[in-house]
Amino acid sequence: MRNDFELYGTFLVIDLCKKEFNCNLMPYIAATTVRDDHTIGPVIERLVIGDGHEWVKHMTDALFKMTRKRRREDVLVVAGDGAFSQDMVTYLLQFPNARFILDTSRWHLENAFG
Repeated sequence: MRNDFELYGTFLVIDLCKKEFNCNLMPYIAATTVRDDHTIGPVIERLVIGDGHEWVKHMTDALFKMTRKRRREDVLVVAGDGAFSQDMVTYLLQFPNARFILDTSRWHLENAFG
């Protein structure tokens, strides 16, 4: 997981999975990246209580604590669902150089923990 972030971490996909999408009925959030061979590489995931933005902030903070080879300034694209916005990416998650892309299905995780 950490290796995928260090190699391909300029592009992150952040998924706020609500209960109806999780086969174990447990809310979780995950960040993934896309490898050179176009496969999804998970970089961090966590079970959460609820699905608020504070959990996303905590998860991204933990991601950068686990590796010193990436900085927040290195992230150039963040894809997410309708719960995200450019302001959230820039100010809450503190990715100053990242552009937000609305991701409706292409890189989203489904049926996790299945």
